[in-house]
Amino acid sequence: MTFPVARKFVLDRVITAIDGVQGMATLDNHLEAVKQIAVADDIIVTKSDIAPAADALVARLRQLNPVARFAHAGLGRAPSPDAMVSRRGIYDPSTKAADVTAWLNAEAYDTREDGHGHHGPR
Repeated sequence: MTFPVARKFVLDRVITAIDGVQGMATLDNHLEAVKQIAVADDIIVTKSDIAPAADALVARLRQLNPVARFAHAGLGRAPSPDAMVSRRGIYDPSTKAADVTAWLNAEAYDTREDGHGHHGPR
């Protein structure tokens, strides 16, 4: 990585939040959401206090990323900051599924003229 910020900082881990109510539809309709879940070290399921299908969502998330830690957040309830920082270490994509490495490599070499990726087919 040649970005100046990369000389001073390293990626410690990836925390991803997913809506406990709309999460299944989001995963069905947005490949980027699937990628975010797959690379996450920690996943926070939001709105778990009002999400009737949260258990089914978590089961699906565990299929996508069996090594991630899970936390739940709802009205008046958030993951403890201490719990979220208790496991630290440099993020290593080689510990993720093969799809993750392929996705990261494909996005690193995106040659679109506008300089940013797009959601959906090319």
